[in-house]
Amino acid sequence: MKNICRKTLAMMMSAGILSGALIISQPAEKKMVNAAISKQTLMYGVKPLTSGVNSDNAATVYMGNYDAPIAWRVIGYNGMQVSSKSNAGCLTLLSSKAIGKAGPFNSQLSKGNSYSGSALQTRLNDLFSNTSYFSSLEQAAVAGKTLVTSTFSSVEYPDGVAGTKVTDAKLWPLSTKESSYLNEKIRDIDVDWWLCSPGDSNSSATYVGDDGNYHFFGDTVTENKYSRPAMNVKEEEIFLTTANGLKSNSVSSVSKMTKITNATTNEWKLTLYDDSRKDFRVSCYDEREVDAGGAVMIDYNGAKSGSSEFVSVIVADMHGEPLYYGHIANNSTSGSARFVFPRDLQTGDYYLKVFSEQCNGDKKTDYSSVQRSLTFHVNNPGTVRNIKCTPAGRNKVKLSWDAVPTAEGYLIYAQKDGVYGFVGMTTQGTTYTDVNALDTDYNYYWVFAFITDSQGRRIPGKCQMYAYGKGVCAAVTGLRASSGSGYVKLTWNQVADADGYLIYGIRPGGEYGYIGMTTTGTSFTDRSASASAYTFYWVYPYHLNNGKMIPGGTANYTYGKSL
Repeated sequence: MKNICRKTLAMMMSAGILSGALIISQPAEKKMVNAAISKQTLMYGVKPLTSGVNSDNAATVYMGNYDAPIAWRVIGYNGMQVSSKSNAGCLTLLSSKAIGKAGPFNSQLSKGNSYSGSALQTRLNDLFSNTSYFSSLEQAAVAGKTLVTSTFSSVEYPDGVAGTKVTDAKLWPLSTKESSYLNEKIRDIDVDWWLCSPGDSNSSATYVGDDGNYHFFGDTVTENKYSRPAMNVKEEEIFLTTANGLKSNSVSSVSKMTKITNATTNEWKLTLYDDSRKDFRVSCYDEREVDAGGAVMIDYNGAKSGSSEFVSVIVADMHGEPLYYGHIANNSTSGSARFVFPRDLQTGDYYLKVFSEQCNGDKKTDYSSVQRSLTFHVNNPGTVRNIKCTPAGRNKVKLSWDAVPTAEGYLIYAQKDGVYGFVGMTTQGTTYTDVNALDTDYNYYWVFAFITDSQGRRIPGKCQMYAYGKGVCAAVTGLRASSGSGYVKLTWNQVADADGYLIYGIRPGGEYGYIGMTTTGTSFTDRSASASAYTFYWVYPYHLNNGKMIPGGTANYTYGKSL
């Protein structure tokens, strides 16, 4: 009955409807000071957690594990909202639901409502100090709080504990005053949970009821109610905040980069710094100018090994904003790893931030070294490499080159007779045939990959090196020699645009020179071939230009001797 009366009286006082004299009004909730923040699925530090602090939309962050990862609501930050100014530089978190079983504030009435040494304090201390629930690195990231001495007051809510003050409390129950500032939707979890402040007698302590109201007259300390701890996490210990799902999707994958996008969730996990990884180092001896879609090799050492250990990478712009995240190696302390730059990176400079981390899956805290930065200039479209020129016929040169991953097409330019200009373009494959090539002099060719911008303009990349060739017939293929009585017969495949074929060779003991020619068919019989030693033969196609014979490409030789 006493408990029911206290609940009713507390509700009446909160509503300001006691008649006769004293009316204690609930403090007005502090105004939100955090503007809305655009949240990405991965951000450095605590930025995603600082928007909507202690509001209906307060972020949920996971840290620790009690049967399952423990969810916390962000109720204070950097001395604002439900947070002491003495804890600036910290996030103040409140468990989103009760932890463990219901228990007394104190097991005996004689021990009163002093929080120091209470059964409630013991439960929370045991919870925090158990590395099965909080890892040693999670423990190190939590800042202690001093719970000052306070007494019950009929005019204001106590902001401390009865009895001796408590220093360095890592988990603590909110005070009555702290609970009064708490957002109503966060406060109400449909069970009774203890606060740390004294009630109206030495044997009573305050609590929040299953109705979501704080009861500052309190209840007897031997009653069973749930624990709902708060804690301060040091901002300086948090390397990354990531949306749940970002890391779990890639927890076992290597060489797969995930794009950082706008977050569609308000549930987050932390990556904490791990000082034991301070010796992690990286280096790269490749060129620092690369193509989008191109690869570099990264050497690393000082990483940690294990099934959940990775060497991870963040691609960031020059403002440090993360664009991509992924793993490049796992389960090795040192080695070389291939990193492929995402294809949609625009031309510009980027940071490649590399770190050693333990990646433990969704909702579980990760641990990381500091990041080591490499800087690269990325070209998009990339650079065309390995251009080759092949004679393809009368006034024809066939060009080929290595594919550029991001190219929508290629632009071909050439210098002919000292004049540089546009030759043509292709959006199909990595070959192009110039049908207006010079045949009496060299043509010099450059090929540029291009992409199209939003206004339809073609944006070209770079060309590594020019190539050159003449517009002449291609070399013969299928050249064969067969022996006969007193002769060697040569045969070959027909060459496009050829007007005839020239045969050169080296006779036994002689020098390289002209042997003969044909303008009919694809064979030639050498009736002067030696029977005692081999003659070596080359066949050249040719075409005519104003009566001038223009020889084509050089094929491999063949050899034979007569019977």
